[in-house]
Amino acid sequence: QDGHFLKIIKQLAHSGEINIYSSPTNTDDYKSDEKVHILPKQFFKFKTCEQLILSMSLASAPKNEKSRKLYIRSLVDFTQELTVCALGALLHFLDTPLVKLNLPTNFTIMSLRILNMDNLLWLGISTYESLQIFSAHEHPSIYKWNKNSTKEGPSIFSLLNRCNSVMGSKFLKNILAQPTKNLDIIKYRHEFIEFCINPCNENVILSLINCIKHCRCVLSTVVKMNSGNASMYQWKLLYQTVINAVTIGEICQRYSEQITFFTKIKETLKDSLYTMVNSMSCIIDFEKSTIQDRFVVKPGFIPELDEKKSKIENISELLDEITVKELQDLPSYINECSICKMPEIGFLLCLPFWKPFNTMTENDYKIQNLEFKFHLTDNVYYKTSRCYELDKYFGEIESSIIQEEIQIMTKLSELIIQHWISDLHLILRLIAELDCLIGFADVAKDLKLIKPNILPKEHCIINIINGRHILQEKYVDTFVPNSYHSSKTNQSIKIITGFNSSGKSIYLKQVQHFCIIL
Repeated sequence: QDGHFLKIIKQLAHSGEINIYSSPTNTDDYKSDEKVHILPKQFFKFKTCEQLILSMSLASAPKNEKSRKLYIRSLVDFTQELTVCALGALLHFLDTPLVKLNLPTNFTIMSLRILNMDNLLWLGISTYESLQIFSAHEHPSIYKWNKNSTKEGPSIFSLLNRCNSVMGSKFLKNILAQPTKNLDIIKYRHEFIEFCINPCNENVILSLINCIKHCRCVLSTVVKMNSGNASMYQWKLLYQTVINAVTIGEICQRYSEQITFFTKIKETLKDSLYTMVNSMSCIIDFEKSTIQDRFVVKPGFIPELDEKKSKIENISELLDEITVKELQDLPSYINECSICKMPEIGFLLCLPFWKPFNTMTENDYKIQNLEFKFHLTDNVYYKTSRCYELDKYFGEIESSIIQEEIQIMTKLSELIIQHWISDLHLILRLIAELDCLIGFADVAKDLKLIKPNILPKEHCIINIINGRHILQEKYVDTFVPNSYHSSKTNQSIKIITGFNSSGKSIYLKQVQHFCIIL
């Protein structure tokens, strides 16, 4: 461990100057305070870390011990000693009592993803703020304010943020915080933006946008599913997300030969996503599930379950027979009755008032062989021996139905988490980028921006003709375009002079915007 490096990190953490812009995009709303935990050297021993990784509980891993270890080895390169030691130390840290107290009770590691930091341009926090790439302010609303809540002010991020999903906005923040130096990525983004701007492709883009609007980050849903606490809203959200992700993949498939980025999305459209859509649509009755606020299986999936449900649905005939018997046992002054069912209470004998309500006394409510429960405006409710028999008979059936449906839900959750969700995450990551690039195309069309010519790295040339500061011209009435040229043969260092408030700083920022935001 480098002492100088640790000293700087500690200073940044204590001064509150941690760069929040360059942090990876979070899929959760939760954001903890920045703290530095220094771990002892024994946490980083290779053999110990290797064993921790192989024995880690990973939601997407197979249950079989041998298969699980093979799966983890496919995710982690154990020849990379530093990676193994870093991951092992992190797992060791997460297992400490102090950390466990601050983690949710259902904390689960859903998946592993190796971060690739090659070809990224790293910027300091002062660069983000001086160039107004981001402009985070404390939230003005006292109802939404907390120490981590911010509202974006005038910035490049707010100007470019025309995304149709939260995923797209977070991806935009990520690519502005960590601009890429990979020319292949820059070129395929430009190619896609050209495709979007072309009026002939307007219907295709509108279809994509319509699907993107229904795609959501499903991480919190999967966590809830893993613990068996997912609500029907979350199940419906997952279904809408996967079915729209598949639709986006099919649209991109049609144009994959023309556009490189569409090819990438086409390659992530796996059979597992179709299986997931088909399984959820065949098993879950979303309409009844929404009404009953629980997981309900569709008719036809399990015949034995359908038979039990039909007994519940055909209860009216049985209730009519019991009502006749109950009426025969009632006193002669009661001319009518009915059997009803109330949540948590069960079946009740319902009697309309046989005399005016204001004349009813406590003794009037007492009827032989009937157990008084309560009365409402027009009716009095009792329990009878037959009501208790109905409670027991139908209660057992309902309990059996619910138990079977919970087992089906658990099995479906396991299939989704272990076999299908990783493929969904892959395509959603590209859909977030797709949303972001469609927003870029919209901005380029509105602001009349043009595509730059990207030369190989060895040329070292920056040639800007009549460049504009896209943020400045949005807030001032007149803006004068400026040119800039720099190369190995034409002075790579420039000295700018001018009067105060003549626009020197704006000119410098404008040039930097072109270099950073391509």
